[in-house]
Order: sequence, then structure tokens, then C-alpha cells
Amino acid sequence: MKTSKFLLLLILLSACLALRSQSVEPATIEISFYGNENFSNNELVENFKGCFGQLWQKYDELAYNYIAQKCSRSLLQSKGFWKAKVIEINSTVRDGVRAVQIVVDEGPRYRIGKVEIEGNEVLSKNEILGMWGQHSGEVADGTKLQDLVYEKLKEKYDDLGFVHYNADFEPDFVEPRGRRVDGLVNVTITIDEGRQFKVRRVIFLGVSEEEEESLRKQFLLKSGDLYGTRKAQNALDALNETGRFVPVEVNGSNVEIRSDEEAADIDLAIILKRNVP
Repeated sequence: MKTSKFLLLLILLSACLALRSQSVEPATIEISFYGNENFSNNELVENFKGCFGQLWQKYDELAYNYIAQKCSRSLLQSKGFWKAKVIEINSTVRDGVRAVQIVVDEGPRYRIGKVEIEGNEVLSKNEILGMWGQHSGEVADGTKLQDLVYEKLKEKYDDLGFVHYNADFEPDFVEPRGRRVDGLVNVTITIDEGRQFKVRRVIFLGVSEEEEESLRKQFLLKSGDLYGTRKAQNALDALNETGRFVPVEVNGSNVEIRSDEEAADIDLAIILKRNVP
């Protein structure tokens, strides 16, 4: 009996010691950057916190690493440091404070050199460069170039009916000859425009023939129009605003896009469900 009580006390004592040994997340987190020469610590920290929102107040190694790779590198690259890297993230706890140090390697800064554009027929080189908004000799903003290739040009070509647009860019670095000298980055943008698609017909399912005919007349996207994702969504938004049907989205399950690759035509089948009062 005494042995059983003694074992029970040992178990309880061990449990208490285990609970006391568990680390409690400090209420204060101090973030700093190391290795930065052209950016102030405050600028990098504010950018990091701005990307993270309130979540930075709870330390998570994977989340911190993701934000550093995504946002901190993006800031550095936007200022011409295209080869910037986040080397590592170190975390230590002392006197109730978690100190997080983000180690970066800025690398050299680059300016824009030669720019070549290949595969473009619909848009001229000058039009594309105008959308970029940068010129040779300027500090190369890597984020602006990514925005041009993957966002602006994609939207522009989509509006013109080139729904299969695809593009990428290849940087060719000319390294600086000295520590305080900028390098050059020559850029080649390669574009695959694809074919230009038009709307062949728009079909409304779930309504009577008479109502379908009325909807087709009111729908902003007509047979023969150049097809574009944004155009289709704008037309659907106008339909949604009537409040007569459950809202539909161009990428939703209630919209079927049927493409004829050979004829470069698009059929739009829209499944409608009435709103129940």
C-alpha cells in the first residue's frame, strides 16, 4: 500500500515538473535583420510585419520563413537587388523575449540594360515597354517586371481574346566590376500569344425558352464578340445585380466554358437557379 502511494507521488511529481519545464511563448517578439547594407532595419521589419498582419505576434518558424522569402525578398528585388536571398532565420528566447533574426544577402544592385521582346505580334514592343514603365539605365524593379509579364500583359491579351496567352522572361546579368558599382540586367521577354477566340453562342440553362431569349438579348457578351475572362465576369456581374438568380461566377461550377480550338470559338453555358424569397 505504501509502495503504491509512493509511486503515485512520483508520477504526480514528474507530471508537475514536466508542466513547469514546458516553454511558454513569450509575449514579446523582437525582429531584426542582419546582412542588410542598403536597407534600414526598420524598413525591413515594417515591411515584414505589414505582409504578416497580426500573425507575426505569434512565432511560427514555417510561417516566418514563408513571409521572409515572399515579402522581404520582394522588397529587395523591387529596388534592383534581383539576387537577394534570405539565408536563415534564427530564434532565441531570453528573459521572456523572443529575438528573431532574419539573415539576408542583398547581393549586387542591377540596372536595366537591353530589353528584347519575342513572339509579340498583336502588341508592339513600345506598347509593352510603356506598360512596364521602366527604361534602360534605371534601377531594375523586379516586381514591376513580374507584374508586367504575369498580370498586366495577361489581362491585356485576355481582353483582346487571346485566352491562352503565356509568357516568361529571362534575365542575363552583367556583374558589377566593383563593390559600390551597379551591375546590368539584360531582359528577354518571350510571349506566346496563342489564337484569338470569339464568342460563338451563349446558352442559359434552367429557364424557359422565352426567358432565355430575353436573357441573351440583355447579356453584355454577345455572339461574335471577342471572348475574355474579365468581359465574361463583367457580364455575369450585371446579371447577378438583377437579383433574380443565385449569383454565378465565370470560374464557378455553374458556368461551363466550351472551346473549339480549331475554330477558335467559345460557347458559354450558364446554369441558372432562381433566388428563393
